[in-house]
Amino acid sequence: MPNIIKTTPSILYIVIALFSMQLRAEPNFDLSGFSRVVAGVLDDKNASYVGYDNNISLGENSLLAVQIEGHLTDSWSVTTQLLAHSSDKRDSGIEWLYATYQATDAWQFKAGRLRSPFFNYSDFIDVGYAYPWITPPQQIYNGFLFDSYEGASASYELVEDEFSANVEVFWGNLQDEMTVGDRTVSADIRQYNGIVLSFQFDNLKLRLSTHQANANIELPEISGFAGALQQAGYPSMATSLTTRGNVKAYQVSLNYDALDYFIKSEIVKISSPTLVFPQPNSYYVSAGYIFYPFTLHATFSSSHVSYKEVQSVIPLGLAPQLDALSAGFDALYNSLPRDNLDSFTLGLRWDFRPGMAIKTDISHLVGKKNQRSFFTINNPTTFDYKANLLQVAWEWVF
Repeated sequence: MPNIIKTTPSILYIVIALFSMQLRAEPNFDLSGFSRVVAGVLDDKNASYVGYDNNISLGENSLLAVQIEGHLTDSWSVTTQLLAHSSDKRDSGIEWLYATYQATDAWQFKAGRLRSPFFNYSDFIDVGYAYPWITPPQQIYNGFLFDSYEGASASYELVEDEFSANVEVFWGNLQDEMTVGDRTVSADIRQYNGIVLSFQFDNLKLRLSTHQANANIELPEISGFAGALQQAGYPSMATSLTTRGNVKAYQVSLNYDALDYFIKSEIVKISSPTLVFPQPNSYYVSAGYIFYPFTLHATFSSSHVSYKEVQSVIPLGLAPQLDALSAGFDALYNSLPRDNLDSFTLGLRWDFRPGMAIKTDISHLVGKKNQRSFFTINNPTTFDYKANLLQVAWEWVF
């Protein structure tokens, strides 16, 4: 986990210092938390899916978190979340740490290490108790984008009798690790900014958001090949392999929640002018029936991933070195991970006591042949890109 001095911007310390003289004689502290134990198994020995294979595993999504909120004054508070995660692909430690200034009932400002508000469930993605699935649809919530940033946000909320609206703007940076393909790489995210609009009328909620950031991802093998193209006299093709670029994300979700049923949907599109950044178009549609303490739900999810097309200008047949360079470029382009996947999930949730729930989900996964489709393939000759994932989870909030 990154050092706390490096992950917490100095603005947070300045804020606390400026208002330390206004501290209450006895500041209020609220302690809350959540935990989940998730077991999963894939019914195919030829591949694994997001860490699950044909052996039962408890280590992919199980976690324990504690959140502490200290009220320094009537308007100022500091919040931190400590998280212990079972997966070796994710760090344990301080998940976020920020100061909040509640200027009025409508205006709120935050500064520190904050959660990136990409998607509908981003703010509480780790709190499995808060949504019907055991894991939200992988096609959207797949971890390609960074979970948090260091910066500030401002939000305004309007509340009427049957209508409410909220607008949030934010800006920040981040130097951390993120998942690209099958591995974790270092990333330098600069000028991350965006706007989130939320509207609720009675039981209907609409959320729209747009995000953009300048990203620099360390991919040495791609940078090395780009250098070879540059030396061979093909600067345009070398430039197309840059790992620096502006990434934009667009999101829309529409949810309807009634007492005995719900309908949820979300659409996400990510684009970039550079070749090595994937450009997914993803969505899900989910419906559920509530007969308390049970909830039965079904979800269809789909993703289509493409990359910017680059026309090769390397002439063939002139020299073996140029032929090898052209073949290398084609092989690199074809090796970029394409996560085209359709899935259907059926789940049952049992809220057996306040703050606790047992969930069971089974997902039928259909990937596209000869593409990654979120699978790690052990035997490509026998794997048919179809599998079933069974998960059981115990969720707890306190």
